[in-house]
Amino acid sequence: MPTVVAVRCGRGHLSPAYAGVCRVCGDSLPPQQPFETPRPPLGQLRFSNGEVVLLDRPCILGRNPRVPAGYTNSQPNLVRLADPDKDISSQHLEVGIDFWHVTVKDLGSTNGTELVAPGEPPLSLRPDDPVTIEPGSTVVLAGVLSFTFEVVG
Repeated sequence: MPTVVAVRCGRGHLSPAYAGVCRVCGDSLPPQQPFETPRPPLGQLRFSNGEVVLLDRPCILGRNPRVPAGYTNSQPNLVRLADPDKDISSQHLEVGIDFWHVTVKDLGSTNGTELVAPGEPPLSLRPDDPVTIEPGSTVVLAGVLSFTFEVVG
């Protein structure tokens, strides 16, 4: 399991050692010695169809997801998305984890992916170009299904 350098808030939540406030509850982080620990789940993906996926490892999303050829990260969670009209590609999007950061990367989908970050205009993702997302970001796949990245304790 990947490890990260972390600190704890007064409520016990883990946050990056460089953070000033807790990533979960927003409390100020007391001065302390950072420590190495297994990376906690960084949040969840809440889909517009009601499905929720824990973000404890990278994910490949699509109608028929599989591990891409040459994939070198840890074993991803393959998330099959129901789409009877086949607007979503078989291999549509990768949700990656890089230490404390969450990224999204369109895998060359036919109908594209749009990112709506909090307070920002929508951004169309370029294929194979990872973009870091913040909590509250919404990702729209092929204009038919979306998820919001949420931090959980």
